[in-house]
Parts: sequence; structure tokens; C-alpha cells
Amino acid sequence: MGQQMVFKDAESMLKALKGVGINAKQIERICHHYRGIVEEQDEKMIEKEIHHSYGHEESKELHYAMVDGAMYNNGR
Repeated sequence: MGQQMVFKDAESMLKALKGVGINAKQIERICHHYRGIVEEQDEKMIEKEIHHSYGHEESKELHYAMVDGAMYNNGR
């Protein structure tokens, strides 16, 4: 939830849907922790030169990217 909406909105949504008593700051901390794990994995892949080059057709496929906690859809 914290990666798809404003942390305060995620707090309200989790409370309404599941009765979870987690506040916006806790959601933010979880998201930052998760981001740290992903960045560490990415850095290891870069160091080991593990990467994938996408061909012309693959680059046209639907993809998503995290941008400052928001989802970006390429529109396809």
C-alpha cells in the first residue's frame, strides 16, 4: 500500500480494510527498508555485471517502474 499511495492514505486504507493499526510513519519506514533491500540486491547485480539487455520487441512490452514511491505505467 505504501508504494502505491500516500503513506497517510495507506494508513487509512489498511485500517478500513483489515483493522490494522499501523500509522503512516511506520508504513514509510517499511517502504524505506524494502527499498534498501532492493537497492542492495541491485548493487550486487551491478558489481557482478549480471544484467539483461532487452531486444527491440521486449522493450515494447508493458513495464512498471518505481518513481519516488509512485508507480509509472508506460501506457501500453
